[in-house]
Order: sequence, then structure tokens, then C-alpha cells
Amino acid sequence: MELQNELDVMIESSSRPMLLPYMIDSVRKNMFYHGKMNWYINEDFVYPAESKKVVKYCHSLEIFKKIYENNPPIGIGQAIQNMLNNDIKSEFYLNLQDDWEQFIPINLSRVLWVMKRNPHINLIAFNKRINPVSVSGYKYLEEEYDGLRMCLSYQVPLYSAIIRTEWMKKHWTINPDQHRTQESHFNRVLDVGLTKSHEHLREIGSYNYGAIGFPAVFSHSG
Repeated sequence: MELQNELDVMIESSSRPMLLPYMIDSVRKNMFYHGKMNWYINEDFVYPAESKKVVKYCHSLEIFKKIYENNPPIGIGQAIQNMLNNDIKSEFYLNLQDDWEQFIPINLSRVLWVMKRNPHINLIAFNKRINPVSVSGYKYLEEEYDGLRMCLSYQVPLYSAIIRTEWMKKHWTINPDQHRTQESHFNRVLDVGLTKSHEHLREIGSYNYGAIGFPAVFSHSG
């Protein structure tokens, strides 16, 4: 089964020039992919002076195909929508946020191969904590696909994850309620949560990378 030779990378960022370099550097060192990565970033100008530093840094790397400069800020929902509409073309894409840093090496090509062979897997998240046995009454179900272990999740996170593009474009909606976060809105749209059955959640196809007890892949500084 042939794998894609290009992978789009989407970053949501907002005025954190001290954190973004650590995230990008850690991913470039620890996320192993056989092909070319196409980088895109959305910079929300929450603090314009700091965002200008972010934009300058991104230009200096010479890896970005597009740098969005949003002043005033547009929020994570619209940012993701814009990049899905205009930029993300690869079969899968890597979603990242500016305040995460990767510590565990990941063979991303292998992860993509497993997702390609198992079309019900729509998202594999790289956690910021050890994969637990359970949380708030939900018992994680550990599954194995083509030798890769993962845990069926009760949620669809918007942090560090590899995502099936067609699935995301089909389901993504922007949060209309200022009293609810974009992530909680999206999870409500998909009808996921702690009380849902494993059978229902498997139809959604959101997983955490690694077996129960697998260590945190990223740290979250924000």
C-alpha cells in the first residue's frame, strides 16, 4: 500500500514567540516522516508586538508555505477552517499548537501506514500525559492495528494529532457559542463523551497513540 510522499502540517499559534521555536524544533527532530512536510501556520495577533516576532521567526526558517497574520485575531475555529479550505491537501495532516513540545520520538510514516490500512481510524492524538486506565468513569479500550497499539478515546482533541483530512473537512464546524470552547463544541457536534459506548466511539475513530501506560509524547507549557 503506497503512502503519500507529502504531508501537510497545520499550526495554530497566538503571540508566543518564546514557545513556538521549541515546538517546531522538537517536532522536526522527533517526528520521523519519509517524505516532505508542507508547513502552514495561523498567527493570531493577540499581542501584536509578540506576534510580529513570531512572524519574523517563521520567515527565518524558510519552511512555511503560508503564514497567516490575523490582526485582529480570528480564533482557532476560523483558523482551522481557513487552512482546511485553502491549504490542506494531503490525505492526512499533522495538527500542532504553538505551546506544545515533543519529547518522545514517533515513526510517523508507520502511523500513517496503519491509518491507511484501517480507514475507521480518523485521528491519533499524541498525549501530554501517560495513557491512563480510566478517567472520570470512562475505561480506555486498548486496541492493536497492524502491530500498533492505541487507546480508543472518548474525545476528539484539537492539540497534537495526525488527522484524516477528508473526515475533518466533512465534520468541522466553527463554534458559534462564546461560552463554549471550540474543542467542546466540536466534541458535542460529533456526539462523543465520557458516557458513550466503545462501539459508538469506534465509529468516530479517535485514538490516543500507544498502549495503556504509554508515556507522554508532548509536554504542554501554555
